[in-house]
Amino acid sequence: MIVMEFSEKEKKVLMYILDKIIDFVIITSAVAIGFIIASGFVAKQISQALGG
Repeated sequence: MIVMEFSEKEKKVLMYILDKIIDFVIITSAVAIGFIIASGFVAKQISQALGG
């Protein structure tokens, strides 16, 4: 395993970037899940309206 030495400034920058990436992933997946649930709900409503 290669251990790279980072200065404190580099560590802070890396942590900041990682934090932003994680935030982005969480928000994106939450939106995606919400969209899937919403589209499923809408599809069910439409099928009920047409079939019922």
